[in-house]
Amino acid sequence: MSRDPTNIALDTLQRNMIVRRPERTFVIDVAVQSRDPAKAARIANAIGDAYFAEETAARMDAAKRASDALAGRLANLKRDVEDAERQVVRYREDHRLVASSGRLLTDQQLGDLNQQLVGASIKTAESKSRLEQARKMRTSDPSTALPEMLQSLEMQALRQQYATLSRNTAELATRLGERHPAMAEQYAQQRDLQRLIQREKERIIDTLQKDYDRAAASEAAIRSSLDRVKTETTVSDRAYVGLRELERTLEARKGVYEAYLRRSREASEQERLNTTNVRIISVATPALQRTFPPSPKIVLPVALLLGLAIGAGVALLLGADADRRRSLRQASQPTGRSLRAADA
Repeated sequence: MSRDPTNIALDTLQRNMIVRRPERTFVIDVAVQSRDPAKAARIANAIGDAYFAEETAARMDAAKRASDALAGRLANLKRDVEDAERQVVRYREDHRLVASSGRLLTDQQLGDLNQQLVGASIKTAESKSRLEQARKMRTSDPSTALPEMLQSLEMQALRQQYATLSRNTAELATRLGERHPAMAEQYAQQRDLQRLIQREKERIIDTLQKDYDRAAASEAAIRSSLDRVKTETTVSDRAYVGLRELERTLEARKGVYEAYLRRSREASEQERLNTTNVRIISVATPALQRTFPPSPKIVLPVALLLGLAIGAGVALLLGADADRRRSLRQASQPTGRSLRAADA
């Protein structure tokens, strides 16, 4: 047997310590017996403090082990996330998948070109309509009303002059007659104004033709760009399938990494927080009276009663034994007298 003082003290404490749980409760009662009531209370309180210290140390040790394990795992997960991010970036660069605001650049260009094509088509149609109307007015009479597109300031001035000259010529023809020499000059002025008006028409038609050509060229360029972007979009869509797979892998790794990161932070916080739900309901106090050996006020009456009971029992036993012996002697005496009578 070990004679180590610590073991001896622990054995002595174990013999003099009572730990029990009352029925239907989660309360643990700890009691210590000692000749010194104050010492017994100190030991009981020290047992509670030691339990809490051990519980806290075990919890902190478990949290530290979990934190260390998570930290090692986090380093691997971080490397996995960085590798996945590099793969996504490299794949984008290799396939020229440029994104902006969460959309591929080719998709944005395709949408913009579609809008531009609609506007260019409308502009081309309007330019063509104006040009066709202007061509129809080419052979019309100078006094015929012109469409709004032909109403330039110079054309308006020329037509105003032609209208005034026509009225003057008509009035002069009425007064002088068609064959009067002065009418020749009027007609010559009219022909000059007609040529100027026709020249202005041709200028306007040429301007409208150029506008139409520019609108048509712009529409054709936009269509060409649209066809090119459509081809690029088709290629990008095929490449985007692989990109989405890489992005899903990246998101999955990020999710695992973030989950481990939150768990690591929680474990670090648990090392500093007391999360135990065990507490001391009441501290141990010195006993007001001893429990063993019992008090003389209790021992003397009990001893007296026990002594009387034992004495009565012994007396009864002795009396019973004396009666038994007496009965035996009496039973043996008559047999002796009858023998002596027979001898006589």
